[in-house]
Amino acid sequence: MEAIIVAGAAASPALQEQGVHFIPLLKVGGITIMERIAVALHDGGGCSRVHVITREDIPLPDYPWINRLPYSGRPISDLLEKLDTITSSEHVLLSAGDIPLLSADSIRTMLQAAGGRNADVVYPVVRREDMERMFPGGKRTYRRMETVTVTGGNVFRIRREWLAGNREWLQSLFANRKNPLALASLLGLDFLLRVMTGTASLSYAEGRLSRAIRASVHAPVVDCPELAADLDKVEDLETFRSWLDPWDRG
Repeated sequence: MEAIIVAGAAASPALQEQGVHFIPLLKVGGITIMERIAVALHDGGGCSRVHVITREDIPLPDYPWINRLPYSGRPISDLLEKLDTITSSEHVLLSAGDIPLLSADSIRTMLQAAGGRNADVVYPVVRREDMERMFPGGKRTYRRMETVTVTGGNVFRIRREWLAGNREWLQSLFANRKNPLALASLLGLDFLLRVMTGTASLSYAEGRLSRAIRASVHAPVVDCPELAADLDKVEDLETFRSWLDPWDRG
């Protein structure tokens, strides 16, 4: 298996006012977030190579198994356009570049939770109580799924063949991810309404998503808050303050 980290975008203007210009280069315990993610994917996922989609001026960790992919500002297009040339493995681990506490153990736990199900898409979710135990006061977007309230993880295991065969659909989904009406046309209005009202179970959501995207989807509940804890807003700095090393606020 191989892994891909999407880490090209600059921090938001609000974060830049706090001296944070590129989130993956912040450090935790003397190690950049980018390096922590790469090592977690390599060690915990057994990934032979880790590809990083990022700008040319961003330094990469010095490991022989890390490969840079150019970033054009269109992360999904960048990924899909290069997929066939960078890997032939059956599955890839796809990760965001702003997960400060990701660990090899959390990746192992995620893959173990997927069990023997050879799903096209594995999308881990984390219970609200587990998130709030590790990050009290932290702000996340949660969804009640009938009997459990969860938030989504930031690392996915995806079958490469499915990724390669659904480029236009994926680009449309990413482009409209914050547009409820557009999502309704892609996923179905009744499904979105059940998710929004908390009347959809995880198994129902897995089934509906599987039919909508023509793939088998598995959303295991994983007791690893670090999988879902990303840093992309100013208030997240407070959440991670006890872990983050000092940075130049100039």
